[in-house]
Formats: sequence, C-alpha cells, structure tokens
Amino acid sequence: MLPAFARAMDEQRWLLFVSAPHRPYAPALAAAGIDLERFAHLRCTTTEQALWAAEQALRSGVCGALALWLGHCDANALRRLQLAAEVGRSLSGAVSATGTCRPKPRRQRCASRSTVSTCVSSNAAAHSARSRASCCGVHPTALACMRKRHQRACCPSHELVEVAAMLWLALQFPHLAIDTRPGAETQTEPLAISEAQGARRIIIAANAAARVQGVRAGQVLGAAQTLCAELKTATRRSSDEDAAMQSLALWALGYSSLVARHGDDTLLVEIGASRLLFGNERRLLQAIAVDLEGDGLACVAGLAATASAARLFASAGHGRIVRDLADLREHITAIELHHGDLPTDTCDALAGVGVRRYGALLRLPRHELARRFGQVVPDHLDTLLGRRAEVIVPMRIAERFRQRLEWPHAIANSMVLLFPARRLLVAAAHWLVACQRSTTRLRLAFAHEDHPDTVIDLGLGQSSADREHLIAVVRARLERLTLPQGCVALTLELTETQALDAPSRDLFVRHGEAPEDAQQLLDRLQGRLGDTAVERFVVAEDHRPEFCVGATHGSRFFSRPTGTSQEKRFFSRPTGTSQEKRFFSRPTGTSQEKHRDPWVAPTTAMRPMFLLSEPQPVAQWPSFDWRRARLSLPERIESGWWDEADATRDYYRLDQTDGARLWVFRNRQAPHDWFVQGVYA
Repeated sequence: MLPAFARAMDEQRWLLFVSAPHRPYAPALAAAGIDLERFAHLRCTTTEQALWAAEQALRSGVCGALALWLGHCDANALRRLQLAAEVGRSLSGAVSATGTCRPKPRRQRCASRSTVSTCVSSNAAAHSARSRASCCGVHPTALACMRKRHQRACCPSHELVEVAAMLWLALQFPHLAIDTRPGAETQTEPLAISEAQGARRIIIAANAAARVQGVRAGQVLGAAQTLCAELKTATRRSSDEDAAMQSLALWALGYSSLVARHGDDTLLVEIGASRLLFGNERRLLQAIAVDLEGDGLACVAGLAATASAARLFASAGHGRIVRDLADLREHITAIELHHGDLPTDTCDALAGVGVRRYGALLRLPRHELARRFGQVVPDHLDTLLGRRAEVIVPMRIAERFRQRLEWPHAIANSMVLLFPARRLLVAAAHWLVACQRSTTRLRLAFAHEDHPDTVIDLGLGQSSADREHLIAVVRARLERLTLPQGCVALTLELTETQALDAPSRDLFVRHGEAPEDAQQLLDRLQGRLGDTAVERFVVAEDHRPEFCVGATHGSRFFSRPTGTSQEKRFFSRPTGTSQEKRFFSRPTGTSQEKHRDPWVAPTTAMRPMFLLSEPQPVAQWPSFDWRRARLSLPERIESGWWDEADATRDYYRLDQTDGARLWVFRNRQAPHDWFVQGVYA
C-alpha cells in the first residue's frame, strides 16, 4: 500500500494513519516516498474516536490517503467512511480482524483495462479482501473500503452531464442609499435620502425609524415631512452607491462568470451554469444569502429563466423560482405593470384603459397594443417570456482597486474604524479573487476635516488574497493607531499586486466540500482527541532505530524519550541489570564503517513500517515458530558510543510461512538473545 499512498500525496495532499498498532517508523516511510511534512498519525483510545477522526479527515478533502486500524469492523461504519471518501476523493483503507469482517463476493464491472469499479459506487471501488497480518498480536486481517480516484472511464453511461439551462438571479437592493451609510439604518432618528428630480425632491430611501411612520421611496419630500415631522434628510451620494454596487458585482463573480448591473440598485447573476459547481441550487442560494446577511444589506431576490422576469419577480416580491419558459406566463399574470421595465407614461396610459396587471395585458391583441401604445409593449412581453433575446452587458473589472467611504460624523476611536475598513477590505478581496491576483502592500488614508490625511502603508510578508488575513492585519494596526483628529472618510488602495500563486483545487470538488486547510483540520482533530493525539514525525541522524525518529505532539517536540522508567530502561545507558546489559552493551570490536551518503540511503529499503515502543523477546511473540521462519537481509548496527547509550546488534528480516514479517535483532553480547523491534506492513 505504501506506493499507492505515496502516489495519492502527489497533489500536495496528506497521508494519515489512524490508530496504528505501533508507532510508524519514519525512515521507512521516507524511503517509500512519503513526505513526512504531510504525514500524521492519530492516536485514538476508542473505536468511536477512530471512526470519527477518519470520517472527518476523509470528508475534509485534505487527505490524499488514509489508513485506519479497527478492532471491530461494522458494515454501517465502513459505508460512512466510503461516502466520506467519495466527498474528499481520498484513497482509504480499513484494517480489522477477519473474524469481525466477513467479506462477500461482489459483482464487478470492467469499465476499461486499467479501471475497475463495483456496483456500490460509480466512481469508487469498495473492495473486501483477506490478507495476512504482519502486526503484533493481530489476526489475519481484512482490507476494506478502498477508494480509487479519478475513474472517469467507469462512470455509468446514463450519468451524462446535461447542459444547464439559463437561470437568472436578480438581486435588488432597495435601501442601498441607506445601507451605504454606517449606522443609518439602525439609528432611532428618522432619516430619509432625497434627490432632486426637476423642481421636486423625491425620497430615494428611508431608514427603519422613518418607514415605521409611513415614509416610503418615491414620495415627494413635502409629503414625507407631513407624515413624519421629525424627519431628517440627507442628499443622495451616488458615488457611494456606485462603489457598493461595484463591490457587490465583484463578489457575485465568485458565484458566476456572467454578472451584469441593471439600473442603480439591481444586480443580475446567471447561476444556471454554476449551480452544479456548488452542489445544487439550494446550496448556492444559501451561500449567497449568508454572504448578503453578513454584509448587512437589505436585498430582494428574484429567480427566473429570463433576466427580465427575474427583475420583475424581485421588484414585485415574487417568492417562487420559475425555471421553465413555459411557466413564466402563468406566474406574471397577477403582477402589476409598474414593477416591470415599461416606461412610466406607458403604464399610466395602460392604466387609463383599465390594464394594470400583466394578465390583462397578455389578453390584448399584439397588433392593437403596438398600434396604440407603441412597439415597446410587445417587445417587452417577448423579452419577458423569453421569445426575444435581451442584450446584457457583462461587468468589466477595473485594472486597479481604490475605494473610498464617507460618513457624516467624525469618528475619533480608531477601533470603530474597523467596521468601514472591513467593508473596504471585503471589496478588495472580491476584486483580487475576480482578477486572480494577490496583494503584498495596501494603503489606508484616513481623512480629517482640518488636518492632513493620516496615511498608513501596510506590507505583507507573503502575498495574500484572503480577506480574513487582510482584516486581521488591519485590525492589529488599528489597535496601535492614534488619530490626530476625528476621521470623516477612509480610502483603501492596493498599491502592489501580483498574479495569484495558489495551488489549484480539484476540478471535481464541489462547493462546500472544498478541501479545508490542513492545519485547521489537525487543530480540530487535536481539540477533539487530545493534545497528544496528533503525532508528526521527523528523521534524526542516528543509526539506532529507537533514536532516529523524532515526534511532535502539537507544539511539543521530543527526539528521545526521557521520562518514564520504562523508557529509560530501553533508551538509556545500562546501569548494571542483566536485562539491560542484554539489550545494550558497549561494543568490543571496530565500529561499522560509515556510509558516505546520508544514513538513510542504503538501508531504509529494508526497514519496517512500524517500530515497537520497546523490544520484545522473540520467545514471547504470539504464534512464533522458529521452524517456520526464514531470515534474510542481515544488517549490523554498532552506534551510540558518544552519548553513553551504545548498541551493537545484528538485524534480520524474519519471514514466517503464515505471512508474518518481523524485524528482529540478536544482541552480539552474551547471552545473545533474539528480540523483535519492528513490524513490516
């Protein structure tokens, strides 16, 4: 299995051992091509913990391969592991006693000469095969739940990918003029944003306190002040709304490659081609809703087979999803005309003859509509129902990122500025992702009323496009910032950017199931299993097997055991007992000639995969029979004289006819007893 495990780590993925019977022997793994920087061993005290850890690791997508040792083999548990391996696209193997797992023959289907799948899954093979055990005290084992990767040829013929029909999502932000002003929506004083239209001032948006008293968008300012005498007004800042829509459009590019703006407050996103990438339509919409809720923006959505219908549904608050063009006619009949894209004077003219809803409009003859109200009405209906193509101009991404936020009152507390800074950093992260770039330096400019701007240049040690990382860097800087005056505006500019250099993810990983960070996975496993449950290994330059492996538990590192009396018994200088002298005695002959190459070069190919915590006498080994054993690959180790823990031994690989393979040594000092120190896989 080691060659398969090494191959599964080619894509910068990890190899995990879960509840192995002995500590993995790092030199043997390194000789087999295993990158120890991406290898870990999880020590679990119970079978339930081992199953949980294995499922979490497989489902995360971090693991390229995983090996699990079980004392009890449960079919339901193995099925869960197989499904987790399907999600994470991992090679997995479970080892358990043969008596607890009775594999049955499974009908197999040959998809090609090089790929074989079973009837359990179309792109993973679950195999159950008996194998001999070479582990200490373990019966012959059963290997189950093997996961083959990238078996494109074995997919059933009926699972053909269909070309997705267009599905448009319209996102309308009716309170954008209020939402772009920090704190305006939640303040207790009624506030309305107005704009001059001809000789009158029209309400564009109102906060919650004003809406409670009847103030609505589209009202004349005088009428709104009549309803709410305490109403405060502010002039519309179109530049802030435009910057917010640009940021939202950049964010939407993370969900679709086709994003367009319509008017001042509507965003069109084509999600029909990308919904399968996110798992399904429901997951995609949930992800969009979570992002919008986190930004604190009021939004009304519409979903339909045409962009015009999606805008109409969003404006009217139509809560259904209409995927088929044939169903659009039925769903628009009850919607009033002023929610659509018809000119206002045309809607007024139609209302004059009693036509106020689309149902009544659709019942009128087309030629009469065109003759009395112009060709714009039939064209609008054809576009709405998908009978006429609609011209949609996709959004263009700016070559550089620079945005500015303003607010009416000066802010003197630097930590309060983290809220507007976060909004700008989120927009910057969206721009970086859309442009496939990362930044190494950014600039923050804090504007004051009667003082020059306070400018901060922040450099990053490594280029990044992660918004949480950028926010953490800015937060740490704001904690130490002292402003000379209150700040009335904030400008963010990415001064240095470069092409994004990030590892590519698997094309077939679905959204929501993308691989998480390996360190996050290990931290999560360590938090659940304990501080010493996650073992990492390094190779030390020492010939003695017990000293050539260093292990880490979290942040603690040790290269040699130094604690318990049992550890000192086998890994320290003998002090006089006959048992210790039998293991480690000072050599009397010449030391072994040193290799010119690194110590791992010529001998690690014969090293075992597992090393016992302490050598065990051969006579105490279960089911051992010298008459059925064969010795091979002799090797002499004489080392350790410099630290008073010298050892002189002759090592052999011992093969028994029942399949067991052990790593044994014979002490060269009297009484020349034989001991088992390692187990081959």
